[in-house]
Amino acid sequence: MVFARHLKDEAEKFMRANLPKPENDEVKGWKYLSTHLRRKDYVWYDRKDVPTLQGAVDQLKPLLESQGLDVLFVASDAPEDEIDVLRKELPVVRYKPTPEKLREFGDGGVAIIDQWICINARYFIGSEPSTFSYRIQEERLLMGFTRETTSNRLCYDGLKEGDEGCERTSYWPPV
Repeated sequence: MVFARHLKDEAEKFMRANLPKPENDEVKGWKYLSTHLRRKDYVWYDRKDVPTLQGAVDQLKPLLESQGLDVLFVASDAPEDEIDVLRKELPVVRYKPTPEKLREFGDGGVAIIDQWICINARYFIGSEPSTFSYRIQEERLLMGFTRETTSNRLCYDGLKEGDEGCERTSYWPPV
């Protein structure tokens, strides 16, 4: 996918100011974990595809530790009070545009900025099923990130990826 240059520029400006930079060229990605945590309509309809907030914390906290990462970038449609719940237990960073930037980019542009920030993380874990997460995974694979650091999903509380009800995300290798 080709991302608009001005949106990539805004994302990269945010990354340089707010996220740990890569240490060297031997490890792919900036030194943070990113997640797409789908909320609103998935929660409203009692979907069993995404975890509760505590379930997300219970999955993300050990993942940060196992990956040796200290920062979590969150792309989410969650209301701010839900993000505050995450912030109590996780080192959350989010892109929040100024009112002027929101008018300039629109909601769709802000979504692309979130995606570009997620794409460039050392490790990504998304929501399933979600086109937003799928596009991040697809772009990461095209950019040479491994399946292990890309094709991951949050599971409903108590499940692990690969369990019935939390099958691994589809993998379509770049051609």
